[in-house]
Amino acid sequence: MKKRSIQVLAGGAVLALAVALMPTAAATAASAPVLTSNGNIYNGYGYTLKADGSPSGIPKFAGTTPYDEHLSFSPDGGRIAFQSQATVGAPTEVFTANKDFTARKKVVAAGAQGFERAGAPAWSPDGKKIAVVLSTSSPSSQRIALINADGTGLAAVPNSSDLAHFFLSWYPDSDRLLYINSERQLCTLSTSTGSKSCYALPSPAVTGAAQSHMFTEPELSRDGTSVLMLLAKGDAANRWDIVRMTPTATNYVNVTANVNLSQAQRPVWSPDGSTILFANYSPATNGQPRLALIAKNGTNLRVLPQRIDTSTSALAWQPVQRTVATPSALTVERVGYCGNNGGTYAWLNLKANWKADSMASVASYRFYENGTYIKNIRNTRLNAGTLSTTFSSTQWWAQDAKTLIYTVKGVTAAGVETGPSNTVTINVPALDC
Repeated sequence: MKKRSIQVLAGGAVLALAVALMPTAAATAASAPVLTSNGNIYNGYGYTLKADGSPSGIPKFAGTTPYDEHLSFSPDGGRIAFQSQATVGAPTEVFTANKDFTARKKVVAAGAQGFERAGAPAWSPDGKKIAVVLSTSSPSSQRIALINADGTGLAAVPNSSDLAHFFLSWYPDSDRLLYINSERQLCTLSTSTGSKSCYALPSPAVTGAAQSHMFTEPELSRDGTSVLMLLAKGDAANRWDIVRMTPTATNYVNVTANVNLSQAQRPVWSPDGSTILFANYSPATNGQPRLALIAKNGTNLRVLPQRIDTSTSALAWQPVQRTVATPSALTVERVGYCGNNGGTYAWLNLKANWKADSMASVASYRFYENGTYIKNIRNTRLNAGTLSTTFSSTQWWAQDAKTLIYTVKGVTAAGVETGPSNTVTINVPALDC
């Protein structure tokens, strides 16, 4: 495995509410939310590691070759797209397969639309499309194209001839792509309209016999707010760093500035956005590439013992998605008594019960009445899967009827609500205390 030198290419369940106090109307249903977590790390040649870098215990996948590169997972992690070639020097083509490389299928062949090569696939977040790069040996011949995930409907993307590096990254909307153009700009391109916005990349300081710096291999975070790239400083040491910035090329941060390395290669976001996987060349590894993990803020570096025996472009991190249980079987009942304030106002003391997600995806629940937050209830993950809370209504009555809407929303450890949630409308009759 050789170090790289600077090279620029040419050109859920329905929430049912039973209320002892009064009749209820029908509940409105919402689809269950999905939680994405970190699956296995793919290390090329069909080898995998666990998300923490420890051995996965999974044997090498059959059917993989030394020429399978540019791995890109479907959003649920069940399928994989990649470029491959029959032998060294043969034209690259694009394939899809199951996550274990079974059911291998060629989806873009060499020679498609008159181009010699196809490669650099990127699977869209909605799972429907795969973006690829079509190219020839002629300068400025690169084009971006889209193909359906089943291998049908290959079509060129307009206004994409300025692509300079064979790396594409999707925005969460599954319409826009991010790439670096031939003018050393970071570009956002709409695949449906061809509209494009490009931003000049920063000019970081270099030391020593500086030649020219270069940014390459952009990869957007899953939320579309942060871009990872490689920075080749062009100095005598030929150092490559991992940098991070916004899609508009602002808020530049050198993630590996304080790391003892000579070259970082192929930075990859973890699916949950907390960690960066990369290939690490450093004096400590005797010039041999090792897998490494580092927090997105540049701390907690861990160099793993695994050597990379294939191209660093084969590194990938599998997302794992599962449905997060929406709170269900919610009941609200009157407890205690209805107090009063001089016989003028009254209030309700209530108790709510609901079926909770007993798995680790939901850290707590937020309880709402008519859109007003009442309280947060920690998910104790009881074996029975049922949580309860007592509360007083936020509404006051003056011998009149009211309409109430009760809602419970799950909250992940990151503070994200697992909504939209289901709701039930309740008509409360006039109260007489």
